[in-house]
Amino acid sequence: FPSHDKALSGLTKAAAGFGAAIAAQVSIQALVQGLKTAVLATADLERQMLGLTQVSNAFGMEADKTRQAAINLASDGLMTLGEASESLKNLIATGFSLPEAINLMNTFKDASAANRQGTLGFGEAIVGATQGIKNQNSILVDNVGISKNLSVILKEQGKFPIVTGK
Repeated sequence: FPSHDKALSGLTKAAAGFGAAIAAQVSIQALVQGLKTAVLATADLERQMLGLTQVSNAFGMEADKTRQAAINLASDGLMTLGEASESLKNLIATGFSLPEAINLMNTFKDASAANRQGTLGFGEAIVGATQGIKNQNSILVDNVGISKNLSVILKEQGKFPIVTGK
């Protein structure tokens, strides 16, 4: 049946064209979703860096230096720039100098590499630990595997009790 063969061939071509159109639509939707995700991530990072800048300025630090410190802390890829910014912001708001905050974060990174709680990501554990210091909550410092009481650590470093402000 030659006419059936032509009809079947036409149907096959139409189905292939329809499949290609669907694939193109799915690709466009995936591209749009990827762009939305990138825009949201960029806005979130901008917000975190702005927060770090504001806290730096409030505590008399050079914002450029604190932003560069966040970039340096995230440069090894173990934590995101947003996590580094959030962690630095927590420590600076607690009254640590920039060198002290960097040193403490590097210590947390070392401790977290082997001892962090398994349910937390690397950077997430460090952000939680810096929130623990800011809020004087020893349990959060356990996130990076440091189980020594926070008040004892801070007293040994001459930082207890924590007084926020300049």
